[in-house]
Amino acid sequence: MSSLVTEPMDMIPYIGLLLPEVKKVLVDPIPEVRGVAARALGSLIVGMGEQIFPDLVPWLLETLKSDNSNVERSGAAQGLSEVLAALGKDYFDQILPDIIRNCSHQKASVRDGHLTLFRYLPRSMGAIFQNHLQAVLPAILDGLADENESVRDAALSAGHIFVEYYATTSLPLLLPAIEDGIFSDNWRIRQSSVELLGDLLFKVAGTSGKAILEGGSDDEGASTEAQGRAIVEVLGRAKRNEVLAAVYMVRSDVSLTVRQAAVHVWKTIVANTPRTLKEIMPVLMDTLISSLASSSSERRQVAGRALGELVRKLGERVLPSIIPILSQGLKDPNASRRQGVCIGLSEVMGSAGKHQLLSFMGELIPTIRTALCDSTQEVRESAGLAFSTLYKSAGLQAIDEIVPTLLRAMEDDETSATALDGLKQILSVRTAAILPHILPKLVQPPLSSFNAHALGALAEVAGPGLSSHIGTILPTLILAMDDEDV
Repeated sequence: MSSLVTEPMDMIPYIGLLLPEVKKVLVDPIPEVRGVAARALGSLIVGMGEQIFPDLVPWLLETLKSDNSNVERSGAAQGLSEVLAALGKDYFDQILPDIIRNCSHQKASVRDGHLTLFRYLPRSMGAIFQNHLQAVLPAILDGLADENESVRDAALSAGHIFVEYYATTSLPLLLPAIEDGIFSDNWRIRQSSVELLGDLLFKVAGTSGKAILEGGSDDEGASTEAQGRAIVEVLGRAKRNEVLAAVYMVRSDVSLTVRQAAVHVWKTIVANTPRTLKEIMPVLMDTLISSLASSSSERRQVAGRALGELVRKLGERVLPSIIPILSQGLKDPNASRRQGVCIGLSEVMGSAGKHQLLSFMGELIPTIRTALCDSTQEVRESAGLAFSTLYKSAGLQAIDEIVPTLLRAMEDDETSATALDGLKQILSVRTAAILPHILPKLVQPPLSSFNAHALGALAEVAGPGLSSHIGTILPTLILAMDDEDV
C-alpha cells in the first residue's frame, strides 16, 4: 500500500488504523493469507522506516513465544522474517544470537516459534542468511532430537528449506552436519538426517525423490546413470562413496522408520546396487569397521546387521573384496578398529554359507590366529568369538592350524602372556573341542612352572569341561609337587 502512494509518509496518520488489522491477518488460519500479511509488513518497513513502527519487532518476538497456537507462532515467524529482511544485515546480525539462544529455551512453545522462524528466513533474506548457516545448523540439529514433536517438526521443516535454498551454494557446510547426524545415537536425528540427505542428493541429481518404490529387489531402483554422474560431479567420487556407505549402513538400522527412509534414498539415487557396492566397497568396509568398534552398542548392532545383510544377499560377489579388507584391518594401530575387524569377521562367517567360506580359509585362519595374540585384551576376546564362528565352518582345521601356533607362542617370553590369554578365549567358547588338543602339551613331564600356571588359568574358563580330564592332569601335578622349581 505504501508503494502505491507518491509519498509513503502521507500514510502516517492511518497507521493506527492499518497496523492492528495487518496484525490480525498475520495470525489468520490460512497460510496464504498469513504470507500476504507478512509481505505487507515488510513493505511498510521498507517504505516508511523502522522508526514509524517502534513496537512492531517486540510484538512479533513476543508472539513468536506464544502458548496459544502454532498458527500464531507461524504467522509471527513469517512476519518477522520479512521485517528482518527489510531492516537489513546489521540489525539481523545483532538479533540472531538471541534467536539461536531461544531455540534451546526451556518452554517448548518458545523453541518451536524460533525454529519456525528459520523456515522463512532463507526465503526472505537469501544470501545474507546463508552467511550465518554455520551458526544456525547446531540449533537445527538439536531441535531434531527434541522431546516435543512440534519442535522436531519445526526443526526438520527448517532443514528441508535450508537444503532447498542452499544445497548447491553451501554444500560443504550442509553435508558434514547431515552426515554426522546419520551416525547419531538418537534415532530421531538419524531419521531426520537421512531425509535431509535424501533431499540434498535428489536436488543434486535433478530428481524429485517422490517416486513410490514398493517391493522389488535391491537391484531395482529409480535412478539413472545420468543422475549418478551428476552426484559424482558435484560431490566428487570420494565424498559420494562416503555418503552412499553411510546410507547403506543405516538401511539396517534398528529403527524401522530410519530403515525405510534409508531404503527410499538408496533406491532413488542408486541405479545398480551390486555395481555400486563394488565401487564403494573399501569405503563401506571402513565405515562398518569403525562402527563395529564404536562405543555405542546400537551403532555396533546396526553395522553388524548391515555387514551380515551384505554377505547374505551378495555372498560370493562381495566376499573376495570383504575378507582381504578385514584381514588388512588387523594391522591398524587403533585397537578399537582391530576389535571391530574381529566382530566383522564373526558377522561375515556367521552370514556366509559353509561352502562359500571354504575357499577363504587360507586368509581367515591366519587372521584370527593373529588376532588371538593381539596385545589388547578386548581384541583377543572378540577374536575368541570369531574363532567360535570359524569352528562351525572349518571344524578341526581351525584347531589344527591355530592351537599349535598358540602353544608354541607360549614358549616365548615375549608372547607367552598374550598367547595364554588367546587360548583362554577360544577355550571359553569351545571347551570340549579345544581341551584334548591343549592338555597333552601342558601336562607333558617335566612340568614347568609356566605350564602349571597355564593349567590354572585355563581351568578357570574350562569349568565342568575339565572334569573328564582330571585323570590326565592330576598325576603330572602330583609328580611335579616334589620339584622345587615348579
